[in-house]
Amino acid sequence: MTESKINSDYRIMLLNVDVEPSSVAPIMMEILRINELDDKEEEEKKDYKREPIKIYIDSYGGCVKDMWALVHCIKTSKTPVYTYCTSNASSSAAFILIAGHKRFAYTYSEVMIHPFSGGSYGQYKDLVENAEVLERRMDKLWNYIVQNTKIPRETLDSLADHRRDWYIFAQEALELGIVDEVIDSE
Repeated sequence: MTESKINSDYRIMLLNVDVEPSSVAPIMMEILRINELDDKEEEEKKDYKREPIKIYIDSYGGCVKDMWALVHCIKTSKTPVYTYCTSNASSSAAFILIAGHKRFAYTYSEVMIHPFSGGSYGQYKDLVENAEVLERRMDKLWNYIVQNTKIPRETLDSLADHRRDWYIFAQEALELGIVDEVIDSE
């Protein structure tokens, strides 16, 4: 079983395993818990300032549905969530990185984006219907990237046409709007 690591005393979380229910759920629960605590503090103290939650990412990705659950939790958090690519944010982990209210990458880290991958099984009619669903899912993924980065849709469509993985190093990730800052680790 894979689990994310959480240090709630410092609002620090680590996603260094596959994106799946057992890794995403504890992070989501902690974000929700911290938001609830901050809401109470805000009610009591007029000038209360929410300290950011920090999620450090070193993951090869995983399940898209679990990724969306965490992305939605991050995006709707009233407490700011900062995401950090420490080494690798691939596939669905890249989408989690992009979700941060402020996004960082370390000097030698890399992000990998690729077309949606997932199998379909069943009879011919099932496969045709699944292909339509997969196309709609792919469209949602690409729209999310276009809305949250500087990457044009044409670039993403070209990736899908050629079924390629796109490896993006930290400085390029900054230029493409995937991250807001590169942390010099030299």
